[in-house]
Amino acid sequence: MQDNTYPEILRSNLGSVVLQLKKMGIDDLVHFDFMDPPAPETLMRALELLNYLQALSEEGELTDLGGMMAEFPLDPSLSKMSITSTEYNCSNEILSIVAMLNGMM
Repeated sequence: MQDNTYPEILRSNLGSVVLQLKKMGIDDLVHFDFMDPPAPETLMRALELLNYLQALSEEGELTDLGGMMAEFPLDPSLSKMSITSTEYNCSNEILSIVAMLNGMM
């Protein structure tokens, strides 16, 4: 076992963190005072994922969907699945899937 482990923020998906910071109105993520700043590549991957999920606009602004996604204590992809399931009339099934997947993450 290692004597020192890497901080969690350096090992995890930052999608949820970025979404919460955007929801709180913090837009300058590069200069945000993290205790242990994540690698810029990790931050960029999180921004790209949120843009792909339509939580952020092309300009990096939080969309209405992104605001709703930030209200869920879930990974952004699972929260989008939960929100959009109503359009396909499959909310019960998706919520069961989300509950199982969330337990694995």
